[in-house]
Amino acid sequence: MLSCNGKGPNPWKVVFVLEELQVPYELKLIKLEDFKKKPFTDINPNGRVPAIDDPNTGLVLWESGAILTYLAEEYDKDYKLSYASGSKKHHVNQYLFFQVSGQGPYFGQAAWFLAYHPEKVPSAIERYQNEIRRVLGVLDGVLEGKQWLVGDKMTYADLAFVSYNSVVPVVMGWADDQHFGDYPNVKAWHERLTSLPSWKKTIELRASSTAKPVSATGYISVLNRDYLSNCLRCRKRAALDIVSTMALGGPTDEHLAYMKAHAEESRAPGIIACATVCIVFSTAFVALRLYARHMAYRYMRLDLSDWLLVGSWLSLTVFMISLIVGTKYGGGRHMVVISDMRPLIIVLLIGNGTHPVSMGCLKLSILALYASIFPSRKFHHAVWGVAAFTVVWAVASVVAGVAFLGVAFTSSHIATDLIMLAMPIPLVMKLQVSSRKKKFILITFVVGGSVCIVSIVRLPLWLRPVTGDVGWEQMTSATLAAVELTVGILAASIPTYGPLIKRALSDGDQTTKTVTGLGTTKRGHDPEFSGFRDVLYSVNVSADHHSDSSNLAMLPRGAGITVVEDIELMRQPNRGGGWMQLPEKEILPKSRP
Repeated sequence: MLSCNGKGPNPWKVVFVLEELQVPYELKLIKLEDFKKKPFTDINPNGRVPAIDDPNTGLVLWESGAILTYLAEEYDKDYKLSYASGSKKHHVNQYLFFQVSGQGPYFGQAAWFLAYHPEKVPSAIERYQNEIRRVLGVLDGVLEGKQWLVGDKMTYADLAFVSYNSVVPVVMGWADDQHFGDYPNVKAWHERLTSLPSWKKTIELRASSTAKPVSATGYISVLNRDYLSNCLRCRKRAALDIVSTMALGGPTDEHLAYMKAHAEESRAPGIIACATVCIVFSTAFVALRLYARHMAYRYMRLDLSDWLLVGSWLSLTVFMISLIVGTKYGGGRHMVVISDMRPLIIVLLIGNGTHPVSMGCLKLSILALYASIFPSRKFHHAVWGVAAFTVVWAVASVVAGVAFLGVAFTSSHIATDLIMLAMPIPLVMKLQVSSRKKKFILITFVVGGSVCIVSIVRLPLWLRPVTGDVGWEQMTSATLAAVELTVGILAASIPTYGPLIKRALSDGDQTTKTVTGLGTTKRGHDPEFSGFRDVLYSVNVSADHHSDSSNLAMLPRGAGITVVEDIELMRQPNRGGGWMQLPEKEILPKSRP
């Protein structure tokens, strides 16, 4: 049994030798957090991988160099990867120890200070990168005029260098044409080794040991370092394999070939167009809402739902601007053409923070509007419950990608949308309103339902395998999110457009007469103002060329007597906590006997 972890190169040296010798073995993956815990410390008190437990001999052994020497002595009876005796046997161990004490530590330290160290230490990075060059120079000199390190055949010392040499382009930031460019002997030697079927099998095992579906935003948490920039600059599977290990998922050979073949493709024009359209339309929707409020109140008066919607619009605008700026740094392009990922990652992180804030404010705006329209105490309790969940959801969604919970949060987002869409339906069904108003309410729900549809369309984007092509794939999800928010702002604003719609549908050619009168103020429900407040009941009388009727209107305090075209008497008593229109038969007086 071989204990290993997919993130480090050392275990895969052992796997490479086992595969080449065709020794049966079992891989046991040890989580990083379990390295220093029992039962693994019973096998290796140093808390490192690899370690082996050989049931054939009962030997437990750790340290990769010691394991390779043991495997050669115990299982290489035909001396395929070793020598029986003499100077060549000792020279094999010489180069193995050079790998263990020279190549491994220097390469590892360079990767640490480049990718994991919390502070940037340029002198440390430069030191260890220079040591990498020195080691490669030593190997290049040794390999001058020959194919292998010792003698005329491949040994386990040659195999020991491959897993670390595979990450040299990443640590050094070399592109394809620079891959060991200054070390031609090392380059030819490395290519011979990596073409072996046993190495290809080792790479497959390594990829499968780390493969795990993660969200695209989750990928950001491991891509926002110089290490990634170097990975992408080298543009080669051998180098990108370390990205796969770090991010628990990465590009396959097929997808990497696809990205190279389509390197000239760009979604940037579509992203810019979508973001621009969303900014224009969302701004128009919010402006119309504010204008409708001004028309209704005769001055600019905003309630809680209005302020929350403005907050949603501001966050959406920042989100859209970040997408447009992101196209300058590789947004909408395949990662093989992006030389520096840091600016794009910053843009994606901004989007990861502003999108949940915008969506959270939008949901709270709708809930605040519900609370102002429907007076039921039970309904208000439900509104407060959903609002509390929405706040928690919005805060948690900002870090959802880092926690690899994108699918869970998107699913809960869709569920919340459906609940909010269904909440007012029982109360709306009880309303006794005109057919025109029923159609208006129906249109509002249809628009609200379309937001759910966009959310559902986005869900499969979280379920697809991670390829690491963040510049290309992330932007698709982001543009759909922008459309979702824009449609959501429209859905939240439609119920407030009453004054605008009335003005648009009114007949401009009317003749009226004004009759003054005295009004009285009572507490009542004003559907045009989305809530309960003091309203002025007054009889307003007017006439046109075709009708003669009366109308009981509910006007804002201080508006005075208004001239209307049609007159109709209406009574709206409060029954069960809600104001409703009486049927005609209850309005007419009973006939006397």
